[in-house]
Amino acid sequence: MSQANNQSNTNQYFNLHLEGFANLYDVREVRPKAGQKWKPYVAVRAAFLQGQADSAEPVFVDLQVVGTGAKRIVEHFWNAINDRDQKVSAAVKAGDIRFKAGESDPKPGEERRVFVSARMLTVKYLQVKDADGQSKKYDEAALNVIAGKDSAEQKPAQDQSSNMPTANQATNDVNRNMPDFIELDPDDENFAQRKAELKAAGYRWDRQRKGWSLQQQAA
Repeated sequence: MSQANNQSNTNQYFNLHLEGFANLYDVREVRPKAGQKWKPYVAVRAAFLQGQADSAEPVFVDLQVVGTGAKRIVEHFWNAINDRDQKVSAAVKAGDIRFKAGESDPKPGEERRVFVSARMLTVKYLQVKDADGQSKKYDEAALNVIAGKDSAEQKPAQDQSSNMPTANQATNDVNRNMPDFIELDPDDENFAQRKAELKAAGYRWDRQRKGWSLQQQAA
């Protein structure tokens, strides 16, 4: 077979990604109806923001959560996302963008509605703001813990130098960027691994709250 034919038989893809800052709401589990054979999945609606910060316009996208880490993060903040008294916003990356025109005819003077859907791949930053305006922010390192990833694998090793912080200073710097409390699902197939990761990161079991609390170390 010629080289040209070999190349023509190779599967090739063009990836179009949507990446931006979005407000998250309406997280839910979507289940198949009778006769449908696809597997249940977690979905969340997102209002991506574009334009100047004081007059940003929303672009509404329905996201199917497919990234393993993203799924754990969305499930962790499930209640906060669905709580109308709280506002959850995040830096989200999505792919496989689809557009579907509304089936109903628009009213005179109105445009036909277009529904946008995509697949959520990653979450790199997240913020939860409560009804009193108090915010709690989670950077990529903190979200890696929630997602069950080793944050050390995500970042290059630091240069060896005389300015390198001590072990306790480094631990405290990381702890400030990590959530104070994490809940684990005992039915998760990776429960044992995530439990070990939390212990290694300084979390301890909180019997009263039924979860894992971060133990701050003295400097």
